[in-house]
Amino acid sequence: MKVVLCAYHEMGCAALESLQEVGFEVVCVFTHAGAHQENSFFHSVEAMALQQQIRCFVRTISIRQNGLPK
Repeated sequence: MKVVLCAYHEMGCAALESLQEVGFEVVCVFTHAGAHQENSFFHSVEAMALQQQIRCFVRTISIRQNGLPK
């Protein structure tokens, strides 16, 4: 069965791995880029998908000074 995955960070990577382990074909991933002030020690769903040649769509999120998305 083919799947489109919407995912981010560690949980997204775990979801991608789990779906593949049980036999789903992930055809593309939708994610967003991390905020500049965010810690970068999390795994990247984008990098994981691209490494496996899965098409990946990334949206950039702008953050206001109060920390809320624009």
